[in-house]
Amino acid sequence: MQSFTKYLFIVIFYFFTSNAFGQELHVAPFDGTVYKLQNGRKYWKFQETYTDLPIINTIKWDKINVPSRDVENGFPDVARNGSFAIMFKTTFRATETAMYKFTLTSDDGTILWIDGKEIVNNDTEGAMHMKTDTVALTEGLHDMQIWYMQAFPTKYGIIFDYEYVDVPLKYDKEEILLDSDILFDVNSYTLNEAGLIDINKLIDKIKNRKGFLIRIIGHTDNIGSSRYNLSLSEKRANSLKYYVMSNLQGNRISFATSGKGETMPIADNSTKEGRSKNRRVTIELEY
Repeated sequence: MQSFTKYLFIVIFYFFTSNAFGQELHVAPFDGTVYKLQNGRKYWKFQETYTDLPIINTIKWDKINVPSRDVENGFPDVARNGSFAIMFKTTFRATETAMYKFTLTSDDGTILWIDGKEIVNNDTEGAMHMKTDTVALTEGLHDMQIWYMQAFPTKYGIIFDYEYVDVPLKYDKEEILLDSDILFDVNSYTLNEAGLIDINKLIDKIKNRKGFLIRIIGHTDNIGSSRYNLSLSEKRANSLKYYVMSNLQGNRISFATSGKGETMPIADNSTKEGRSKNRRVTIELEY
């Protein structure tokens, strides 16, 4: 009875922390990799080749909150006086599609990426600087990375914070229906040459726009098992996402993907023509 009561408490606690307050971000612990920088430089700007740097150690923090402190006090979990950088990685869940504000305060440089997109760039040298930006996030899971750089040591400090912004989201919506038989070969989720032509036309159409949401939803017919069809539809949606994302760098676009398998047909699956219509990818643009 005691174990059942404990289990019931956990379930109730999870329900309230996940749903009762709304408009929240539930952030998992941060995994940090500490890299060694060359000694004596006053400033290091972020570069994509950081993974070639020597690794000092790894750390795990529940939150990133190191207020400005003197060098002699040391930096938490890093046995090195300056000339180091940390790449923090985590995931978080947004309980509702809404606007959120992110803040980075740091001595020397910091950058925040969400789902591979740069959101806040506070990559500046010197004393503690604070930068904020606001972005619309879709309900569900997201990836997050935070880069922190400490060059020649004078002081240490990095603080990451976020909050819900009470601004109603109003979108102009556009829906585009793409034929999976054109985008992909049979049972494949790799974009083929014909599919790339259509997707590149879409990218050309939206490449100069900033700050909107792209939903990509994959669908199949009912041939094969429902589990296989669900997996294939998810993989096709993600394949489009990563291709479009790689060609819209810096456009501050949020992505949401899902696969529906055979669960949402728009035509009769008992006919060849109907099954062809059901094999599709829907792209919803919300500006």
